[in-house]
Amino acid sequence: MKPKKNKIHLLFMLILFQWGCTDEKVFETDEQITHEEQLVSGLSGGPATAYYVSTSGSDANDGLSAATPFKTLSKAAGMITGAGDSILLKRGDQWSGERIQLSGKQGTPENPVTITAYGSGPKPVISDNTNAAIFIANSSGYVIEGLQIDDNTTGITLIYPFRNGREYVRIRDCDFNGGGTCVRITGDYQKDVTTAFEYNIKDILVEDCTSVGSEVFLNCEYFSNLTQIDFETYPIWDLKIADCDITSTVKTAILPRWTKGGYIDNCTMLDIYTGEAENGSCAVLLRRTRDFEVKNTEIGYVHRKAPNGPDGEAIDFEGHVVECTVSNCYLHHCDGPAMMFFYTLNQNGPVKYNKRNYVLNNTFHHNNQSAHHPEDCEIWISDPLVDSNGPTEISGNTYTRVPGVSFYLVRPNVTPNITFSNNTEVTDAGPYEWKFDGSTSGIPAEGSHNDLAGMTRFGTYVQLELDAAQDDGPPAFALDDTHHKGLDTGLNIDASSNPKIYLTIRNNTPARKLKVYWANQLEDAYSEPLSEELNIIGNAGEYSNYVLDLGTNTAWTGTVDKVKLVWPDMSSGSGTLDIDHIEVAP
Repeated sequence: MKPKKNKIHLLFMLILFQWGCTDEKVFETDEQITHEEQLVSGLSGGPATAYYVSTSGSDANDGLSAATPFKTLSKAAGMITGAGDSILLKRGDQWSGERIQLSGKQGTPENPVTITAYGSGPKPVISDNTNAAIFIANSSGYVIEGLQIDDNTTGITLIYPFRNGREYVRIRDCDFNGGGTCVRITGDYQKDVTTAFEYNIKDILVEDCTSVGSEVFLNCEYFSNLTQIDFETYPIWDLKIADCDITSTVKTAILPRWTKGGYIDNCTMLDIYTGEAENGSCAVLLRRTRDFEVKNTEIGYVHRKAPNGPDGEAIDFEGHVVECTVSNCYLHHCDGPAMMFFYTLNQNGPVKYNKRNYVLNNTFHHNNQSAHHPEDCEIWISDPLVDSNGPTEISGNTYTRVPGVSFYLVRPNVTPNITFSNNTEVTDAGPYEWKFDGSTSGIPAEGSHNDLAGMTRFGTYVQLELDAAQDDGPPAFALDDTHHKGLDTGLNIDASSNPKIYLTIRNNTPARKLKVYWANQLEDAYSEPLSEELNIIGNAGEYSNYVLDLGTNTAWTGTVDKVKLVWPDMSSGSGTLDIDHIEVAP
C-alpha cells in the first residue's frame, strides 16, 4: 500500500503547486481543461476496451458487446481511460444533441483511442449539437472514422492549449453535412506571446472525408491577440488533408493557419463561399503558414458576393506565408483571381511579407469572372515579397483567360521579388465545345439534370449514371449552366453560324434515342418546338460519333443560351453513359 500513498501524495502536491503558481486563463470555451486534469489522466489506464453504443441500448448495460450496448455517447466517453480504448457507434443509429467529450485521455500512434462504427448499414450520425459533436482536448493518439456528422456548431474540435507536444490524430471517411466548422484545431493562450516555442500538436491527417453545405471544412485558430508576434511560431506541425470532397461551404473551405509542414493533396473544392462577405472570400487561406503544399487539387466556382469587394480567389497568400508550394492544381471559374499575394500591413504588429513561395505546373482556367478589385487577372500581386534569400517563383503553369483578363497583375507602386518562367497560354477548346477532360469545365451544376444517380469525372470523359426511377420524366443532362466559361449570359451560341451538334458518346443504357432541346434565353423554358431527335446505339461497349444537323430547322435561330440532352425513350431501366466530347460548330 505504501507506493499507492506516495503516488497520491505526489499528485496532491503537484496540484497545489500548479494552483498556486498561475492564474493564467488558458482559453475560453465551454470546457476548462487544466493541468490538474492532465496529471490525473496521466495516472489512469488499464487494458484496452471497446465500448458499444446504440440508441436501442441502455446505460445500465456493460457496453462491452453489440448485444449489451450503452445508450448515450456520454456514458461511453466516460469509460475511456487511454490507449487502445474505442467507442463503437451502431450503424443506422442517430444521436441528436449528444456529443463525445474526451480530455487528456492519451492514445499512441501504435495504440490509438478510436471512435468508429460497427454493424451494417449507413454511417452512424451525430447531429444538432450547439457545441462540438466530438471534442478532444490535450490528447495524443486518436482515430475518428466512418461517421456522419450533421448540423453541429462544430463537427470535431481538437484543442491543444499547452506546449507539450501532442501528436497523431487521424480523421477518416467522415461525412459532414451542414452546420459550422467541420474540423476545428485550436488552443488560444489569451495573452501576448513573446518567445518562440515548438509545436502543440503534430501529425494530423484528415482523409477521405466529404463536406456539403457546412460553414467551413477545416480551420486552425490560434492566438486571439496577434500583437508583436514576429518570430517563427507554429503551434501545428504536419497537417495533412487528402482525398476530401468539399462542396458549397458558406465561408472559406480550408484555413491552415499557424501551421508548419503538411499538405492539401488530391482534394476537390467547388462552389465555395456561398455566404455574404465584404472581403476575404477564398477557398484556401494561407496565413502564418510555412513549408506547406497544395497539390493535385481542383478548386472552382469561388464566390464573391460583395458587389464591389475584393477577393473571391481559389488560394490566398495572406501574410507570412513562407516556402509554400502550389503545384499541379486545376483552378477555375472563380469570381476573383485564382490566386492573390497579400501582406498584412501593420494591423497585427510588424509587417509580415510572403517569402519564397512556389506556384508550379498548375492549370488556370477562366478565373476573375466578376472582377472589381483586384483587377482583371489570374494572379494578383499586392505584396513586395521582400526576401533577400530568394524570389517567389511562378513557373510551368498553363492558363486560359477570359477575354480582357491577364495572367498576372502587380499592384501599382509595388516591385515584387518574383520570377515568371515557362508559363504558357492555351486557347479554349472552342467557342461552344465541351471536352470533359477530367475537369468540371462545362459540366453543369448539380440540379441541372434529371434522373442522374451519379456523375463521375474521369481523365478524358464524364460518366453519367442514368436511372429512370430517380425523378419524374426521362433522364436529362443540361448544358445551360451559367458558369460555363464564366458567361453569366448563358452559352451565347450563334445558331445560324453553328448549325451542327457533334457528339462522341458511349451509351451503356437501354436508350435508343437522344433528343436535344434548346432555348434562346436562360429564363425560357424548354419546349417541344425547339427540339430535335436522333437515333443512338444502345447498350454499346464502344464510343460512337453522332452529328445532329439543325441547318434546316427553322427554330434553330438567333442566339441560343442553353441546351439540354434528353433520352426520351428511357422510361425505365438504368445504365451508364460516357460523354467524351460535345461541340456546336459549322
